[in-house]
Amino acid sequence: MSVKIAFSAVGSNSLDVNKAFSYQGLDVNQLNQAKQPQTNAILEQVQANPKPISITPSTDQATKLQDQVGKDSNAQMNQLLNPSSAASIPAPVVPAASGARINELQKFKQEGK
Repeated sequence: MSVKIAFSAVGSNSLDVNKAFSYQGLDVNQLNQAKQPQTNAILEQVQANPKPISITPSTDQATKLQDQVGKDSNAQMNQLLNPSSAASIPAPVVPAASGARINELQKFKQEGK
């Protein structure tokens, strides 16, 4: 006993599934006209009975990153625009040069003249 199983696309004639198909001679405008009544019926049905769409806030990583960048940018801009906060920004620490190093640099400078 052998069993044959055939799969076909929804709406297709299963006898036509394995036949050669050619796009030659097909006119897009004719195809659109033939499908227009079916398309209109589906569209009217969907518009008459719309499905509710639930919108949930996005919490993906890109959104979180974008929010954080915006907050950081605002904080930096506020620091630049607010002179009272400028005093609280620490000045860079420059190590004091040793006396021997300064003498060496001055000596090198005088030799170059």
